[in-house]
Amino acid sequence: MPEERFPKELGDKILFEAEIETRDHLFHLLEYQGLISREQVEELQDVSYRFRRKKQQNTRYLEHRKDQLQEDRQRWTEHLQS
Repeated sequence: MPEERFPKELGDKILFEAEIETRDHLFHLLEYQGLISREQVEELQDVSYRFRRKKQQNTRYLEHRKDQLQEDRQRWTEHLQS
């Protein structure tokens, strides 16, 4: 079983929640300390970018869907009132 150098929860917070500048700074520090390689930094940045992009797409979709449902509800209410 591989040794865990970094708690998963902290790693997830860095990848998915930290501001991009903070994330990159932390990656730089970890690389400088020899805890991760340059290739790992690039891979982690890519994972973080793809996650953030997908999250943004999902958020946009849900906002659009919410607006659509409100419009449908309004039309249905108007139809019932007529």
